Amino acid sequence: MNMSLLITTVLFDYPSAYEPSFCKTGIERGISQTDIHVQRYTSDGFPPPCSWSSNVYESLMSKLRWYKIHKHLEYLTEIQSKYEYTLFLDATDTNFTKNVDGILDEYLKYGHDIVMCAEKGLWPPTPYNHLYETTGVSTPYKYLNSGCMIGKTTAIISALQYAVNSADPNVSFSGDDQGIWATLYLLKKADIVLDTEQRLFFSTHLSKDKTVLDQTGNPIGIDASAYIIHDNGPWGEETIKLTEVCNIRQLETR
Repeated sequence: MNMSLLITTVLFDYPSAYEPSFCKTGIERGISQTDIHVQRYTSDGFPPPCSWSSNVYESLMSKLRWYKIHKHLEYLTEIQSKYEYTLFLDATDTNFTKNVDGILDEYLKYGHDIVMCAEKGLWPPTPYNHLYETTGVSTPYKYLNSGCMIGKTTAIISALQYAVNSADPNVSFSGDDQGIWATLYLLKKADIVLDTEQRLFFSTHLSKDKTVLDQTGNPIGIDASAYIIHDNGPWGEETIKLTEVCNIRQLETR
């Protein structure tokens, strides 16, 4: 595996001993432990430029913006000389489905700076969501999900810098971190493409129809070639969560 690939995640308000959901399986699938960087934060430090709120929802949105945009930018800026590429994964609901030897080659086939997970659900509300209808994507997986992305480290930094410094408040404060990334994508402020074919990332939300079950109803695979699954979104009749399944058995990819 190319050692210039950083695998990183952001954790805030979790115990220091908490291990991200993908660590064990990722190492088993060929990732060096030294290339997995967990950015750990607490809410005890200086408040972000978007102030905390007594409203639980608004407070969570502020924290997601602060830690996954502002603090993530700071971290990547410090370490960018060591890694040409960055694979970012959400810490609590992502996992690897197969060996990672070909993941960089698969990313490079897209020919874009940043490749992000695509999902069926549209979240969050932003002033620019109507632009999804102009992207030309014809599959149900046409909405951006920021829980998984891979790209040139410098390109991710540039996109985050634009978001942080933008004079357009709709860019800086579009709900949570996903709203900010979606706005960057829809306004074409970064060279972003979505993994609509699920060659890299498989979003389980609303994807029960693409989850392969055995005769007893247990999930044993996915109808996709993805290296990584992401259990984004809520539970529901059309969603089967797979993060923990990956820790128990190797899922088939098709």
